[in-house]
Amino acid sequence: MIIDLKDVIDDDLIYTYFSQKIEHAMKKASSLKSDPFRNYPLNYTGYDFYGDYLSMIFHLKITPHVSKIVNKELIPTFCYTRMYFPESKLTAHRDREACEITVSHCHHGEPWKIHIEEEDFITQTGTSLCYNGAEQSHCRISPTPFKALYSFYSWVEKDGKYDEFKYDGSEKLEKVYNQMKQMTLDKSYI
Repeated sequence: MIIDLKDVIDDDLIYTYFSQKIEHAMKKASSLKSDPFRNYPLNYTGYDFYGDYLSMIFHLKITPHVSKIVNKELIPTFCYTRMYFPESKLTAHRDREACEITVSHCHHGEPWKIHIEEEDFITQTGTSLCYNGAEQSHCRISPTPFKALYSFYSWVEKDGKYDEFKYDGSEKLEKVYNQMKQMTLDKSYI
């Protein structure tokens, strides 16, 4: 289902931040490869950023909103941000169990169709989709003609059937999320 997180997620900030990281990687040797990688099983070309600090801040910031929408107490598992490059598709797949509830949010991109089970949705800058990534097959059959930046935020229900995957099963990640919760996340610049 499409949900509204436009007042919570700062697309311009996130797009500028990750574009800068990618631009730097393409110009200079860095921790990122100078060329985007090709993920053959899922059929896209891009850069992935697992557990980036900025993404984690927004993950925590949207958690109460998504919990209210799905009427469940949610615990973060992990988040990542991906820059898709032109001609990327997404092969039909289900995500791992840590993705009981997933929000796919487009920070930058032209309209691009995604199929989730039997439903089709069009995403573009500012669109958030909420679905069960672990149980619902999803794909993008048509290639994107443009670059697109998406973040994927995942949770499990507290004490639910996937509870063992909270914080992606990592004590270190749990510590980071819990320390970040102590920060004030309602600053206007975040």
